[in-house]
Amino acid sequence: MTTALTVHLAEQDKPGALAGTYTFDVHQTLSQGSKQLAELNAVTRTVEVTAERFALTPEDVVAVDPPDGAVGNFTLTLPHLVLKSTTLPWSRQPGDGVSAPWLALLVLTDADGHPDPDTGSLLTARQAGHFKGEVPEKVVFPDLSGLKADDTTACFTVDVGLDALKAILPLRDELRWLTHVREVRETKRGPWDPGRYSVVVGNRFPRTCTRYTAVLVSLEGLAKYTFMGGGTAPPTGKDRVRMVALTSWSFTNNGTADQTATSFTALADKIAGEAKEKKLLRLPCPDDGQDEIGKYVRARLEHGYVPTVHRVATGEHLPAWYRGPFTPLPAATLPGDQKWSGADSALIYCKHYGMYDVSYAAAFTFGQFLALSNPALLAALDEGRAEALEGLHEALRAPDGGGPGTARLQFAHEVGKKGFAEQVTKGLQKANPGGRGQTAAGPGHRAGTGNGATEPEPGIAATAAPTVDDLLSALRGAPDQAGVSGPCLAAARRAMSAAADRCAAALASALGAKPLLSAVPLDHLVPHAGMLPFESARFFHVDSQWMAAVRAGAAGVGSVTSVDQHLGDLVREAFAAADQEDGAAPAEGLLLRSALVRDWPRLTVEAHDADDKAVPFTTGFPMPDLALLLFDRSPARIVIREPAQGLSMGITTWGREKDKGTLKLRYPSTDSIGKPLGQTATGLNGCLRAAEGPGAEVLRVKDTPNTDLFGQVSAALKKSPGLPEPEPASLALQLLCSSGYLELTLKNG
Repeated sequence: MTTALTVHLAEQDKPGALAGTYTFDVHQTLSQGSKQLAELNAVTRTVEVTAERFALTPEDVVAVDPPDGAVGNFTLTLPHLVLKSTTLPWSRQPGDGVSAPWLALLVLTDADGHPDPDTGSLLTARQAGHFKGEVPEKVVFPDLSGLKADDTTACFTVDVGLDALKAILPLRDELRWLTHVREVRETKRGPWDPGRYSVVVGNRFPRTCTRYTAVLVSLEGLAKYTFMGGGTAPPTGKDRVRMVALTSWSFTNNGTADQTATSFTALADKIAGEAKEKKLLRLPCPDDGQDEIGKYVRARLEHGYVPTVHRVATGEHLPAWYRGPFTPLPAATLPGDQKWSGADSALIYCKHYGMYDVSYAAAFTFGQFLALSNPALLAALDEGRAEALEGLHEALRAPDGGGPGTARLQFAHEVGKKGFAEQVTKGLQKANPGGRGQTAAGPGHRAGTGNGATEPEPGIAATAAPTVDDLLSALRGAPDQAGVSGPCLAAARRAMSAAADRCAAALASALGAKPLLSAVPLDHLVPHAGMLPFESARFFHVDSQWMAAVRAGAAGVGSVTSVDQHLGDLVREAFAAADQEDGAAPAEGLLLRSALVRDWPRLTVEAHDADDKAVPFTTGFPMPDLALLLFDRSPARIVIREPAQGLSMGITTWGREKDKGTLKLRYPSTDSIGKPLGQTATGLNGCLRAAEGPGAEVLRVKDTPNTDLFGQVSAALKKSPGLPEPEPASLALQLLCSSGYLELTLKNG
């Protein structure tokens, strides 16, 4: 597959001056005719032109191909990297009078180098001054001018075996053919950023099933040696060359000449073919079974259910159905207001068939376990419940709350009335005519009617103060709740609302729609492996009621009192309202299970609706080979691409025979530049440096006429009259391959 992308290539972008120190001597003489009048003082100025020499930062590298950490079939690929600086490859020179780029991309196996004995890595961390220190016995050092032994600039080095370096290092004349400038001027639905970049290409095809390390090395100070085409042989006894490694990355090739099914394009084509009809997340539905039971089973499978076993409280095991929050069809709305008090209350019983639907009960139980595993959430819920209870008591204690506070005000009002003291004295004398501490009936008894009760005195009416339960009944809308005033009820509502907001915020942080789904175990999301086979894409709807059951279970942990229960109802209502907001909860999703996910890290994804507007989404990876995409609304088209700047360099086909290996050519010039030419360069396997060893994977770019890449491409271009011979930029054009992508179109949304 290809993507619409406008790219312009140039041979090079040389800076105005190479990196180094320049001294300018300025002399000025005043003269008249042939007569010299005076000579002004000479001026000397030193200018330092800088460029990276020992290391690159991650920001300096725009992209690499194959991607770092990738695992796949890269047998047709020439690894390359894209640099942010357009001039860096030409800012220095290898030395020995060679006018060529000073950078090369070496593609190494562990057998090609000498790993660090302490770390086992091909690369070793050092300081730049190391190259001015004592030279180890078996090592060749580059001759780096202007460097001091006390230079503490951090760098990495790589020790490459001398024999391996001779086999894989580009020749002097090949360096200019392995660098170019890439300018991205226009993109269509792609992730590439417009701009100019420099590109360094390797000359080795990764054709062994092993791990490779691509290392951008400095050739500065090495051009004099014979392994770079110079006249100086390495000293006797030397078996390795220590080179500055500016950056590196690793990938693993798992393909051979006989295996092409593991390439990105092949895998993408396989999934796209399998998903021509929208594949839904469910088990295959059998066509047989036209009786009532068969139709019932088919209907359940079509809705994403899988058979399971439910153990009831009495210990029996009964057949049941389960599905997770991902449903192939929109979930039916549950009847009534779901105020689950426990897992059993979330069970659905199919009476006609004698089977339980345990989906929401399982979700409720999972929510309980999820809350118990989150101490911060438990603490927030406890604090919210304490705040609610205290708020209700405060409402009852308020002066206008209708409770004890109102009784105190009434009492104070009566005290202020004229004659209140006389009424109190008269009442006390009647209750205790015999003196202090005793009533007329004797110690410990009150005078009255013989049953211990006193007759009420006129004046102050005794009224029962409202309780918390009365207040809760009023909050729930009970009519004519005695003793609860309007201000008291308003204060209670405010207190409960504040406590509910506190609990809802804690639950949203831990169990919001998207965080919640990332916490759900995969076997709860996809309860049967047959629903999601390898190399497949499956679409689904998201059941918000299933997630509400999880939250209900979490919110109910530690709920004991009637206040806790009412608070839980308010929290659920708040969540239900929040889920209705656009984008608050995902509407649909896609599960992609493929080697594309495992072997190509940092895939880029685009989603568009029917009007070609971007659809927001989140991405997760429940397993190394599984990507989970959750969309805020229904997408009409989904595109999954190789990483940004993922243009690859390589050939079209190859085989083990010498005359195999082809490259389909493009127009190198004219108005049709970049379009298919209809000609093919062949015999590229005959352009390899050796028949075995590392050289059997190294392409001769421009070495021996008619047996190198340049010669084969030139011969094929000559079949179309009027086309010029290749230049570095036009040869890069022939090797350029657009990044692969997988596009899934949903005709029914």
